[in-house]
Amino acid sequence: MSYSLPYISIEVNEHCNQQCCFCYNPRVAQRDFTESNYHRLRRLLVRLYQEAKIGRVVFTGGEPLLEPRLAELVLFCKMRKSGVSIITNGTAAKKPVYKDLIMLQTDLFQLPVHHHRADIHDRMTGVAGSHTKSLGSIQIIRSLGSRVAVVVVITKHNVHELGETIRFIASLGINEISLNRCNISSRMKADALSLSPGKEILNQAYHEAHEVTRELKLNLSSNVNTPWCVLNPGDFPLIRFSGCSADVCDNPLTADADGNLRKCNHSPVVIGNVFDTPLETILSNDYLKSWNTVVPEFCSGCKHWYQCRGGCRAAAEQLGKSIADPDPLVYCSG
Repeated sequence: MSYSLPYISIEVNEHCNQQCCFCYNPRVAQRDFTESNYHRLRRLLVRLYQEAKIGRVVFTGGEPLLEPRLAELVLFCKMRKSGVSIITNGTAAKKPVYKDLIMLQTDLFQLPVHHHRADIHDRMTGVAGSHTKSLGSIQIIRSLGSRVAVVVVITKHNVHELGETIRFIASLGINEISLNRCNISSRMKADALSLSPGKEILNQAYHEAHEVTRELKLNLSSNVNTPWCVLNPGDFPLIRFSGCSADVCDNPLTADADGNLRKCNHSPVVIGNVFDTPLETILSNDYLKSWNTVVPEFCSGCKHWYQCRGGCRAAAEQLGKSIADPDPLVYCSG
């Protein structure tokens, strides 16, 4: 066991029961669940734990709660003393499922509330009634004594009432809120510019969020690495910003059920397969090293490079470019 990974994301499946306009994962499709991935996922976890000490396993998808044997996978991780988080859209499970997962000591559930109005939330998810179901799941999880963090993905659909949405979430008894600005991806194609708020609008929304955070004493984070020339964390000291670490082990390494490993959940590039190649070899390959040596021309000479690192350059990869290009958000003016 040569590596210590703070966390790793496991893509439980490629199935989803929603059609979110902002989805960045090109492998995910809205389709009926057909069969369990349990045996493939257990094999994957066995392999990962053979090579690394894992601080936290994050089960994501697709929609992880479509997997009927997810609780067994949670137990597997907890028996190895890992924290467990589940990122869910909040519409795929009922109280008995949540009760089992909480009994097995799932530490954190992340669920969405994209707007205080149901019609706007549902427009973003592509499914009528998803707002009501997500709120119901949040209430159930909290009533069972577990920790909930609410995610707001910021698009042009909801950016103008972000402060009111945060107040609404706080009124539910939620203190942990994650603001994830819409990350441009290959799935969006021609819709990318129409979905992404421009620099001025995004900054106005974050200033509003910052003031609500100050007033209500919330724990607010911004968890999609954003170019500092678009959104400077120094302007929002009460919001905790995350970015791409120079240490690959501190990145949200992501594995699918077949063992294909990627640098993060946004990157489309497979850096190796854990069943074919030792983890140590995968995590020291030239592609990963190049993230620390390749500087986009757009970012050349920028004093914030070592903190910003060009924003989410995995988004550039999604559009068929490379890490020699900055986050496409820098070119969105509207």
